[in-house]
Amino acid sequence: MSFKFDAEDLDYKDVLKNICKKALLPFVIESILNIKPLEFFELKTRQKCIDDAINVIWKYSDPRERLQDIAIDSLINYKNHLPFSFKNYFGLLLFLRAVSSIREFFLKTELTSNFFYDCSLKLNFPQKFFNLLVNIFDDEGNIKDSASEKLGEIRKSIKKLEKELNGLLNDYVRGENKKYFQESIVLERNGFYLLPVKIEYLDKIPGTIRDTSASGLTAYVEPYICAQIVSKIRLKKEEEINELKSILISLDKNFSEYRVLIQECINFYETVDFFFSLGKYAKENNCVKPEFVDEMVIDFKNTKHPLLSNPVGQDFFLNENLRGFILTGANGGGKSVALKNLGLNVFLALSGLFVHASSAKIGPFKGLYSDLCDIQDLSLGFSSFTYHINRLKHFLENDLTDSIILMDELGSDTDPKEGYALAKSIIKYLLKKGAFVCITTHIAELKITNIEGFHIAIGAMEYDKNSNLPTYRLLWNSVGNSHALDVAKKMGLPSEIISDAKKYLLSDQVYNEMIKLSELTEFYYKKIEDLNDKERSLEKEKNFLEKKFNQLESAMKEQYEEKISQLNKILSSVDLVAKELKRNLNQPKKDLVLESLKKWEELSSLINDEILKKGENPKDNIEINIGDYVNISTMNISGRVVKKQGRRSLVQTEKSKIWINNSLLTFERDESDKKLERERINTFNVLNNLKSVGSNFEISVRGLRAEEAIQKVEKFIDKSLISNIPYVRIVHGKGEGILRKIIHEILEKHPQVKSFNLADPHEGGAGVTIVHFK
Repeated sequence: MSFKFDAEDLDYKDVLKNICKKALLPFVIESILNIKPLEFFELKTRQKCIDDAINVIWKYSDPRERLQDIAIDSLINYKNHLPFSFKNYFGLLLFLRAVSSIREFFLKTELTSNFFYDCSLKLNFPQKFFNLLVNIFDDEGNIKDSASEKLGEIRKSIKKLEKELNGLLNDYVRGENKKYFQESIVLERNGFYLLPVKIEYLDKIPGTIRDTSASGLTAYVEPYICAQIVSKIRLKKEEEINELKSILISLDKNFSEYRVLIQECINFYETVDFFFSLGKYAKENNCVKPEFVDEMVIDFKNTKHPLLSNPVGQDFFLNENLRGFILTGANGGGKSVALKNLGLNVFLALSGLFVHASSAKIGPFKGLYSDLCDIQDLSLGFSSFTYHINRLKHFLENDLTDSIILMDELGSDTDPKEGYALAKSIIKYLLKKGAFVCITTHIAELKITNIEGFHIAIGAMEYDKNSNLPTYRLLWNSVGNSHALDVAKKMGLPSEIISDAKKYLLSDQVYNEMIKLSELTEFYYKKIEDLNDKERSLEKEKNFLEKKFNQLESAMKEQYEEKISQLNKILSSVDLVAKELKRNLNQPKKDLVLESLKKWEELSSLINDEILKKGENPKDNIEINIGDYVNISTMNISGRVVKKQGRRSLVQTEKSKIWINNSLLTFERDESDKKLERERINTFNVLNNLKSVGSNFEISVRGLRAEEAIQKVEKFIDKSLISNIPYVRIVHGKGEGILRKIIHEILEKHPQVKSFNLADPHEGGAGVTIVHFK
């Protein structure tokens, strides 16, 4: 079923005109002005494209650049199937250059799920035709000499002849004939080469007069002396024109071959221009993407009319159980604007556009009809009343199921009693037809009426009694007074009339009931305001407590980090001890080594104590993170956390992966702690080996023959590896460096050698090589 609407009075055309200001192409402007509500399944596609455009603008920028008029003219010629000139082809070149730039922009974003990235990826760009145009035109649109080989030769000949001609004429005007000329210059006009001859010396300069000055004192003469060269130039220029015609014919042929790809580029650019215009408007006006749902509902929050300078946000809600509303309130209080506000944003939403609201939800409505104007046309026999009845009759010619009908001042402009009866019957009839009915009224009885079998809401436009001015706020579950007497008084009507009118009103039962209802509503809204104040106060207190909690949490975190810092300082001390051990290994006295070992063991014990303290934090203060080494207390199994999900963690144990609640996990000494312990034990073993090896961590091969030195070094390395010594010194002396070179070749090939280097100058320099084992 096609969506139907009759809502020319909703101001949507003015909104579409504002969107058009964001467009670059005239045909896109036309497309925007023709936007209409879509079928429900089409809405999400348009919405997705607008959303993708906004995302690109937010993350990067608007990729469009305003095209030059010459490019737009070329596209107009193309769409109208008119022949192309060189100027049109240059315009097409500028257009294709813009398309190429936009395409490259989207591909560089790498937003692979973005509609425009996908379009750019699929675009078949006419690269060969584009290159052809680039070879023909320079940046100013002039045809290059290299456009064809023949054209280049012709222009080269023309330049040569023109140079020859200028030389001849310049010599002529500067020679003995100089006194006959007003100026010593050569002019070119319309293909003629002219000299400015004083009028009294015309007989001295043989030639053809082509023009005269306004004063009549100068004649512009084409001298006979240049006739032969000029004739050659003109012939060459005719050849140039013929060659340009050939180039244009060739362009036409290529243009025809690439027409399909060019059309694809035009479609691409128009699509980008269309959706980026919609997206840019939505972004700049803080519009939101409406949520489309399968149930018949309208739920708009803080909806605003975009054509008002300082609009007041209004909430609207309709669903299957609440199928309409009646708005009441003062004259000029904004009832009609509220209906337009709703209708306009419904139109935008059902057209796949973003809406002027803070949030919006809408269902698959099938029609939108509005009667918000007050038109009288005596030539057609229409009064206000008959105009509205005629509009309603027109609406009733359609299937109104799941359609929205907006009517302003229903039942007015006729007898109040008959108007009330007719209005109530119209509302009931429309509701029975399956429509959603939204109306405004001043009829008192209609404000408090019930429609049998249907539930409709009552709303009022707020009126400030103190200032006697409307606030334009829409208050639901409230009945508004028309405030006709207040308005009349404000406009200067005599007080006697106002007082007399009040007496009549006080005797009206319906009016008195409405006053009571209005007072109850005011009381109700005051209670709501009090509750809102309490809610704000509680929210403020909640924020204060959260701030306090965060401060305490931060303080605990600082204490924890301070403990870690202390541990790091201890580890730094351990590193210093390790370095001291290495230095002492170079000393022949074992007591120094044993002293260092004692320091190491003391520090190692201290480290273990700190690690145990680190594990004493209460579970509540410990946050399990990916990468933590933990123990599953119920299974006594250890492993590493590889994934988290809420309060559960996935633990990789030695044999399997297990999902476990975080409350059942405790921290294990992690791998870095265990590594530190292993290094301490290894170092202890090394030192024990050193006790037995003594000072055999160094060998001297100075003065030995190469073969002896090789055997001795290889045995020494094997013995050192068995003793688990981390590094050794080989003294080979400096000399001519022969032994050093041989030993280094052995070390390079040895599988257990991690690295080797010459010693520091104070430890033997180039005469000693220090070897580190794996």
